Amino acid sequence: ARELGRMLLDIAGRMARPEPLPLVGPGEVGAAPMPGESDRVAPTVFPSQPVSPAPPAPWPVRRRRRWTGVLLPGPPLVVAPVGGGGLISGVALAMANLAPAARVFGVEPHGACAMRKSLDKGEAVHIESVDTIADGLGAPMAGELTFEVVRRHVEDVVLVSDDEISEAMAFILARTKLLVEPAGAAGVAALLAGRIPLADGPVVAVLSGGNVDLDRLPDLLGTAGG
Repeated sequence: ARELGRMLLDIAGRMARPEPLPLVGPGEVGAAPMPGESDRVAPTVFPSQPVSPAPPAPWPVRRRRRWTGVLLPGPPLVVAPVGGGGLISGVALAMANLAPAARVFGVEPHGACAMRKSLDKGEAVHIESVDTIADGLGAPMAGELTFEVVRRHVEDVVLVSDDEISEAMAFILARTKLLVEPAGAAGVAALLAGRIPLADGPVVAVLSGGNVDLDRLPDLLGTAGG
């Protein structure tokens, strides 16, 4: 147990000090060794597994960890919910660094669309009121810094209704057995409603949390399919 604890602490420390990400080109599989990585620790905690060759990607991917890197078949489409803009900004900047050809979309509820209104006006704005079941997206303003990141790196911010969010929660619960809070279901809601144009390549919807009051769950799911 002590040996395992030392190995886990060693790994945690090395993960907190990542080296610059090496660029991996089309058809290449990269392995970025971690600082101080030994041949003993990594195979013990992360045993080697047979890896099938992945099809080459037509765009460069940056690889951080040798055991998580996979070349995707096409530029990914990433959909994330938007409140004040912190999450979508982090996602957008990460994709700009790791996969510059990726398309990033944000999603807001109609009743809390500060970022959408900010983009329409060309500057970060406050909204007068918030009315949505997705309280995690209820920020009454877009941050100035996050607005600039979204303006530069996010293809679009689309809007969904509370009913569409409820339907997405029910869909995720039925298909994946995951209980996602309304804010976390916003991305799937936009995809199910056809608000985001799809193309070849993987689609990733960020399910940002599961903070659901179980006493409210029947009401939150009550409009699904109704």
